[in-house]
Amino acid sequence: MSVKAARILIIGQALALAAGALAGCSQSESGFGVPRQPSASAVPGDRESISGTVRIDANGCVDIELGSGEPRWVVWPAASQAGAADDGSQVVLDGRPLVDGDKIQGTGLVTDATSLPGWGDSDGGYFGELGRYCGADSSGVVVFDEVALAG
Repeated sequence: MSVKAARILIIGQALALAAGALAGCSQSESGFGVPRQPSASAVPGDRESISGTVRIDANGCVDIELGSGEPRWVVWPAASQAGAADDGSQVVLDGRPLVDGDKIQGTGLVTDATSLPGWGDSDGGYFGELGRYCGADSSGVVVFDEVALAG
């Protein structure tokens, strides 16, 4: 193999690895997986019926747009109802992955990010790191105890 052919092969492999890494970031909330409550009702507060429209950000974060038009970051139920597809990064409801524009409804809590377990921890904690990456510190949060596609 010539030096030129070896360089082309190495560049091609590097480009393929970079493309794979970028594709993973766009769908996976940068490897954090699906944000879930550690247990049912782990986040304290008054529960209410919640419905809205799914918005999937360019960085892979999943938000819900409520009636106000402002998206809020979503924390999914502890139970497997909101499962993860393929690489663990896609939210699945009622047997299919969510897409931008899906209507969902459920029961949970509309709150700010400081209500999440460990939000103020010095090491950032799970919710702190992922929530800040997804803008929850400015947008607020919807914590679902149960959720499904709107019928």
